[in-house]
Amino acid sequence: MPGVVMVSSRANGTEAIARQGHVRLPARVRHACRLGCGDRLLMAAYPDRDLLLIYTMAALDMMVLAHATAMPAAA
Repeated sequence: MPGVVMVSSRANGTEAIARQGHVRLPARVRHACRLGCGDRLLMAAYPDRDLLLIYTMAALDMMVLAHATAMPAAA
C-alpha cells in the first residue's frame, strides 16, 4: 500500500533510533512517501515480530475511505 513503511530490526542495520526517540527515515523513503518536514505519521509496533509499521496521513485517509465505502448504507 502506498504510504506505508515497514521497519524491521537487524543486528547489522545502519540506522538506529535517535537519542531523542526519533525514527530517522532515509531520504529515498521520505521522497517515495512524499513526506515533508514535520508531517505527522501513525506508528504501530509489533515487538514480538521486531516490526514497526509507519503510516502516512494519506494512507490513513485511504484506509478510512475504503472502510466507510464498504459499509452498508443506512436505511
